[in-house]
Amino acid sequence: MTIFFLTIQNNKFKKLRPTRTRDKKMLQLNYSNRAMVLIAAVLMAGSVMAQGTYTNLAGNEVRIGIQGGLNFSNFWGSDSPESKAKPGIRLGVVTEYRDSKFRNVSLQTGLLFSQQGSEIESFMGEIMHSKMTLNYLQVPINARYNFDLGAGVGFIVQAGLVSGIALSGNQNFEEDGIWVREKINFKERNMERFDTGLGLGAGIQVMNRMQLCFEYDWSFMPLVKNASRWVNFYNSNMMVTATFMFGK
Repeated sequence: MTIFFLTIQNNKFKKLRPTRTRDKKMLQLNYSNRAMVLIAAVLMAGSVMAQGTYTNLAGNEVRIGIQGGLNFSNFWGSDSPESKAKPGIRLGVVTEYRDSKFRNVSLQTGLLFSQQGSEIESFMGEIMHSKMTLNYLQVPINARYNFDLGAGVGFIVQAGLVSGIALSGNQNFEEDGIWVREKINFKERNMERFDTGLGLGAGIQVMNRMQLCFEYDWSFMPLVKNASRWVNFYNSNMMVTATFMFGK
């Protein structure tokens, strides 16, 4: 069975088969590899420099932390494929700003590598078995409130925006009983690299350092460029994250 993917060109719908890439120069670093190297370097630098909490003259605090987690991503929208959630990794660094007057309120941002996508079962009536992976470099910005429960334990709620850019992607699909891996060409498929959405989350904080959170993001930027309103779909991502903050 041959797998096609919808693209839209000149306001006309067209089913385009991905171009196979069998180039064997796999040793060259692609965008995802470079992002992982960059984040690894930042992680090492952060672990060396973040010996405590950074406090300015006004008493405001900035802390650095490391975050890892597991994604369960999918697509949403009236025209999204019939699919199920796809697992992926989430890894990066975060910074947290706390005001001296409002100790329970903080602003958290970071730089994160996030594997997203979906396991597609059918699209526009065509049966398919396909796994799509989209590798994003994301910058979330969340406003947080920590409810102090005592004994060094807090309950965190957060809301904010998350923006990112797709560094690379691939699609595995079954063709004649054989699984084939294709590199995604965003321009050829008329897919949007940039992504922006809303995020909500809640979790617990222990000893003012360890944070375990459940989060959910959903995008409001279509995956297909210049698509009509009745043919489009968006990213969504449910995740479980663990964060360790350096300092007090």
